[in-house]
Amino acid sequence: VGVTGAENGCKKAEKPGDERDLIDDIAAMSLNERVVVIVFDSDAATKPQVKKAAYTLQRALQKKFPTVKVKWLPLPPKRDGGKMGLDHFLADPDHGPEKLKFMMDTAGPVPVPNDGDLRNYDEIEVTSDKPARKRAGRAGEKPAESSCET
Repeated sequence: VGVTGAENGCKKAEKPGDERDLIDDIAAMSLNERVVVIVFDSDAATKPQVKKAAYTLQRALQKKFPTVKVKWLPLPPKRDGGKMGLDHFLADPDHGPEKLKFMMDTAGPVPVPNDGDLRNYDEIEVTSDKPARKRAGRAGEKPAESSCET
């Protein structure tokens, strides 16, 4: 299943601090007794908000499907150090479907930052897979944040 953005596998929380539920398309699948591998772009390994999104997705999957096994597969960056998405990985002659299959088979658990201490983890505001940026308004307006609350 492909979703656009690290946060889009789950619905928004009813109120801040609430658990998030899976989007309907994922919740309708039969995933008990299956392995789900979360694969985000290569920059996911260095972005705390994306790690939180992966952990949130894992928690929502395990809440809905108690016997699902969830793995995390961070992709490597491109040779030039740029961001690698799954589409680039599959098309790259040095990688491709066979290497992806091997990496999925050997993928590990979703990381929990700070050795399991979720207090700091919950302070990370996840709004999308991009950090909040200031948007320029019309002349004389104050810039607005370009993120929405979870």
